[in-house]
Amino acid sequence: MKGHKLIGLLMLLTTGASAPGWGSFATHGSFAISASATVSAASASSLSIQATPLPSQAFFGKDIVIPVTVTSSAGSLDPKTVSVSFVYILLGPYGTVLTPQPLSIPVSLAAVAGNNSALSGSVIVPVSDLTTIAHGGGLKYIFQAVHGGAGTVLNTLGLAPAPTDLTTEFGSDAFQTTIDNTICSQVGPAGARVSAPDLFENDGETSVFLAPGAVSGMGTLCITQDDTSGWPAGPGGAVPVSVYTITLDGASLTQSVPLALSYPSDTNGNVLGTNLNPNDLSILWLGPENIPVADQQWYVLSRATVDTTLHTVAGTTSHFSNFALFGTGAASSAAATRPAQRIITPNGDGINDTVQFASDVTEVRIFDVRGRKIRTIPGPSPVWDGKDSSGKVVDSGVYIYQYTEQGERVSGVIGVAK
Repeated sequence: MKGHKLIGLLMLLTTGASAPGWGSFATHGSFAISASATVSAASASSLSIQATPLPSQAFFGKDIVIPVTVTSSAGSLDPKTVSVSFVYILLGPYGTVLTPQPLSIPVSLAAVAGNNSALSGSVIVPVSDLTTIAHGGGLKYIFQAVHGGAGTVLNTLGLAPAPTDLTTEFGSDAFQTTIDNTICSQVGPAGARVSAPDLFENDGETSVFLAPGAVSGMGTLCITQDDTSGWPAGPGGAVPVSVYTITLDGASLTQSVPLALSYPSDTNGNVLGTNLNPNDLSILWLGPENIPVADQQWYVLSRATVDTTLHTVAGTTSHFSNFALFGTGAASSAAATRPAQRIITPNGDGINDTVQFASDVTEVRIFDVRGRKIRTIPGPSPVWDGKDSSGKVVDSGVYIYQYTEQGERVSGVIGVAK
């Protein structure tokens, strides 16, 4: 679970004499497992390794980053004589081992300022090394520690030079993370925060925050991370950076709610697979839902807030749907949330019949070119179907819309062609 600290006590020997003893450093829940080794004429020093295990379920799309701290209760530590490695195997969707042998990533340890008995560093596994589990599977991992140069080696779980069954060799002492594309949670009127963790534990998560009263009753909220291929292109032919589907079954939303979508990034904050500036990311939603996906369009959801530290883009929504991140220039101002449609054809064929405004727009006023008000449409997510206040489809021509968002007045024009 995110934020839960793993503490394992390793008794590591400072001598290089004789053959090493074997032990394991692993835990499940809050139980720590000790490892010890015995050699002749040994002088033992006690080390403690602290790490934050990955969540048991996670979305794909980030580098693995696990902070590691090593401390000693028996004097100072020299990073030249202590090494810790992250040893892992990749598993397919049905537990098939995908790596012919364990892979090892060294932890780059450095002295902790003001504490000569502690070292710290991080395990970093680039997401490019994990692409075989992008659409399902997972990984098992352990930590391997060496103290005293060529001295005692612990925490390898007794791996043979060429094990025939890596799953068995790692056994129950290894940690395991499963790559999932859907995470669900029960929600209700009391409110909840539903989040989907990823492989970078120190940044933000894709999440939905439901304030008390935001949901009409008990239901199930699911967040699905979708493949980015096969979706309609965004504004200007843009390809989505990431796509999420959020559903609520058994209940309905009663008010707009905040959501945050995580974008795929490395530890430097770059948007993976693109040369996009993260600050240009916006949240769009796909609709309307009553026509085939191929005929649907992406609409700006709301004013967007990009957090380049948490690697998330936040907005508000009054409905759950398919959401995507596009590098179209962040909707950070009210003017950027203008509707994508410029012309509508309200003839009832289900294609381009309406104009959709952003989720956090509370009211839209429609005027003709003479300035006469045609209709006022309440939000959130106002939709104009080309009709006036009497329910009659307006004449073909140009119409003006106005709305106020967070104190900023926005105006634009919509053409109606019957």
